[in-house]
Amino acid sequence: MKNRFLKTLGLGFTLLLGATASAQCLNVNSDFETFTDPIANNNAWINNHLTNWNVSHGTPTPFSSPTTNMWMWSYAGADSIRGEGLYTDFNFVSGNTYEVCYDLWRDGTSNDTSEFHVEIVNGLVPSPGTWASIPTPPSSQALTTQPWVNTGVWVTITETFTAGANYSQLWLYPRLDGLPNWQAACRIDNVCIKDVVTDPCDFEPNFTVTYDDECNVHFAHTTAVPSGLTILDISWDFGDGTTGNGMSIDHFYTSGGLYQVCMTVWMINAAGECCKKTICQWIDGPHCDPCDWLSKAGIVVTGSNPYDFTISGLPAGLFSQLGFHWDFGDGTTGTGYPISHSYATTGSKKVCVTIYYYNPETQECCNITVCYDLIVRTIVKGRGQHGSTLEEGVNYEKGNFNKLVENFNKIILAPNPSNGSFEIRLKDGSSIETVHVYDQAGKLVHSTDNGSAVNLLQMDLKQLEKGMYFITVNQDNALTRTVEKVIIE
Repeated sequence: MKNRFLKTLGLGFTLLLGATASAQCLNVNSDFETFTDPIANNNAWINNHLTNWNVSHGTPTPFSSPTTNMWMWSYAGADSIRGEGLYTDFNFVSGNTYEVCYDLWRDGTSNDTSEFHVEIVNGLVPSPGTWASIPTPPSSQALTTQPWVNTGVWVTITETFTAGANYSQLWLYPRLDGLPNWQAACRIDNVCIKDVVTDPCDFEPNFTVTYDDECNVHFAHTTAVPSGLTILDISWDFGDGTTGNGMSIDHFYTSGGLYQVCMTVWMINAAGECCKKTICQWIDGPHCDPCDWLSKAGIVVTGSNPYDFTISGLPAGLFSQLGFHWDFGDGTTGTGYPISHSYATTGSKKVCVTIYYYNPETQECCNITVCYDLIVRTIVKGRGQHGSTLEEGVNYEKGNFNKLVENFNKIILAPNPSNGSFEIRLKDGSSIETVHVYDQAGKLVHSTDNGSAVNLLQMDLKQLEKGMYFITVNQDNALTRTVEKVIIE
């Protein structure tokens, strides 16, 4: 009797160990009993009326006693080994595990060195009966190659395998080998393909412990995951009243001593059946005072509007026990870690974070505030100082930025940022007629009229204050206008 998994909702799972195959055959007409016309001894009947079966070569013969089964043989032809074979359509998925079983009867007058072959293949086509040479499919994976033993009786043969690629056919045929007889005859029945379901408890959990520095303890699962299983979740109990989740995790112990750390791994198989296992280890937890560590904290800034803010100098396992309150220096605040922020204006911003620790059991409480001087050189693309959207086609000379969309893909400014001295040219090499420069409030602060169109223009804006400006280039008598940002520092 096949093993089965018994699920108890809400109470966990009870199961019998061992991999099992699905109860039903997945392939259509595994027993040859489904056909659409009375049995006839020819390839046309097999190819057209025996559901989901086709002849690969030769002329197999259907038998109807005691139930429908197929007779095939292999023999020595004039130029090669010839014979008969059948195939059925089924999609084998690469990496999936299957069980193939079939009933085989081998004739006792055949050469005892002959073989019966089973393969998963692609590219076989129905044979009309005009050829008998064993074909060579475009791609194949050999399964069973059965020796010529136990002749004269029906034998059930089973093989479990993993598909090495995607295949679309299961192929069965005998192959003559050796002397003195000139044939290898056999009969087959009940060719069944099943999915193999891996026992969800067929694994052993394990994890490693690493002391990254004098206070941080790093835990990482090293559980081997068998084929057919997937990790659902990994949970941790650090032995000090705190828990966590994840493939790997850091922890900070506030009191030294021995702690029993337990990891629980949940697995699921392809049938949706689950199992969990727990493993525990004793570790020597270091004694560390979180308040002593806070003085080592510093702000790390990455990105360019939006900016990402993180903290350096602290053990990774300590962060889950801390609180964070941010002041971004532009009148806005935030909480949590890590955190990102976008600025609507350029200039100097003093970013500060207050990091605090509180232990409800010991009533220990401490905090520290650290700051970072940030220079914002660009604002969020498409936004002015007051959140106005830049849109192409507006009269720039009036400084109206309410309906203006930026086109940042046509103008090349070099260098940018600059000290106010830079060159302007257009990517497509077209000519420049006039250039206007606006501040972030939309005020016109500089204009250049060349009198005639040029392809390259040297700009000198050293007289302007440091900051970000918008430059517009007019072409075709001001019918075409593009815009770009420039930074003067």
